[in-house]
Amino acid sequence: MLFCRIGVSALRSDDGTVITSDTSKVELLNDYFSSTCTRDNGVLPAFDKLVPNDVEFSSVTFTPDNVAKVM
Repeated sequence: MLFCRIGVSALRSDDGTVITSDTSKVELLNDYFSSTCTRDNGVLPAFDKLVPNDVEFSSVTFTPDNVAKVM
């Protein structure tokens, strides 16, 4: 489980203002991360099929150990 014990410390906005209220920090972080993302244009890229049509799987399991090995 992810959790934070002490919260997010004060942040500085682009104009140098120190941001301390939780609501303002949330808005500042949301604005920043929203600006770094790419908007989906709805166009799916074409990929060549790499496996025969009769190949399928029914489940995928992610465990902390599996993820740690890959990372």
